[in-house]
Amino acid sequence: MMVSLPFVGSFGINWQLNDTFNSNLRVRHFGKRTLDSFNDAQSSSFTVVNANAQYQLNDWIFNLSVLNLLDSDDHDIDYLYSSRLLGETSEGVEDTHYHPIEPRTVRVGVSYQF
Repeated sequence: MMVSLPFVGSFGINWQLNDTFNSNLRVRHFGKRTLDSFNDAQSSSFTVVNANAQYQLNDWIFNLSVLNLLDSDDHDIDYLYSSRLLGETSEGVEDTHYHPIEPRTVRVGVSYQF
């Protein structure tokens, strides 16, 4: 029987300087995940840090977010299956395939309230 994430932890801190400025920092940790039904293969655990700052000026809101603040190169998703490259046997080779976590990303937003 396959089990998804047996452990996920999250921690956050919010800071509001005044009525116009606030920010937060979020840390999420994902434990090792079972990749097969026999629990023989597991992915690595990983931690990601995200930050956000927001400033309000009258009816305008300015937002800055930084995802993957520490620019981790961990695996976001892992899969265990057989694949075959040119020149390998027709049975393929069982291996872990993965999707990397998105690199550090900066998002800027502006909105107007009316």
